[in-house]
This record gives sequence, C-alpha cells and structure tokens, in this order.
Amino acid sequence: MKKRLSLVIISALLFVISSHTAANQGPVKTDGGLEYIDLVVGTGTIVGAGSVVVVHVTGWLYENGQKGTKFISSYDRGNPVAFKVGTDRVMKAWNMGVLGMRAGGKRQLLVPPDLGYGEKGVGKTVPPNAELIFEIDLLEIK
Repeated sequence: MKKRLSLVIISALLFVISSHTAANQGPVKTDGGLEYIDLVVGTGTIVGAGSVVVVHVTGWLYENGQKGTKFISSYDRGNPVAFKVGTDRVMKAWNMGVLGMRAGGKRQLLVPPDLGYGEKGVGKTVPPNAELIFEIDLLEIK
C-alpha cells in the first residue's frame, strides 16, 4: 500500500512539474503565423478539430509590442463562448489557438491580421489590419 501511494504521489508531482514547465516555455509559432504561449496547462482530454469547446475570451489590440486597448471580454459580459472547432463561426485564430489545449488551460494568442479581423477590422473598435492579443480560458470540452 505504501509503495503504491508513493508511486501516486510521485506521478502527481511529475505532472505538476511538467505542467509548470510547459506553461513557462517560450511562444510557439504555427505555420499559419499564429503565436501562442500556454499560461496554464489544463488536464484531461485534448481539443481537436470537431471538439465543442466552452471558453472565456478577452481580446486586446496589440500596440507597441504589448496589450493595448481591450475590445472584447466574455468575462465582462458574464457569458462564456461555445463553438465547434474548425467551423467558420469564430475567427481562424480561435480555431487554431485552442487546438491541443486541455480543459482548465489558459493560452495567450498573438494574432496576425489575416487570422483575426483582417482588412475590414470591426467598426471603430478594431482598426483594419490590426494585430491582436487574446487570452483564452478553456472551461470545458463537450
């Protein structure tokens, strides 16, 4: 019993250490130009194409190399966003950005214009060809 308990404790510690290390690695750049960094690594099932996810999202304009003006937050509305990964219901960056995440994870995305709102922007809130930063908290995979 003690030996089994020790193995469980060691496994749990290794998981915490690997999650902490993964969350502190540098940014990953995808072939499509999206950059992301895991701020918190979640647990459980991995998000893949076709997964239905429930997330909280906050978005800022990327200004002078940092977070600028906040333009969207599902936290502020008190209403998380649900979408099926790989559909055109949300921007390309969100579809790409949640792939590989696990529930409970938090990821920051640096979004080039072509994966965000592109040449059109969004009214007076997001100018044309804006680079964006999003933080995505993955609450649930359905």
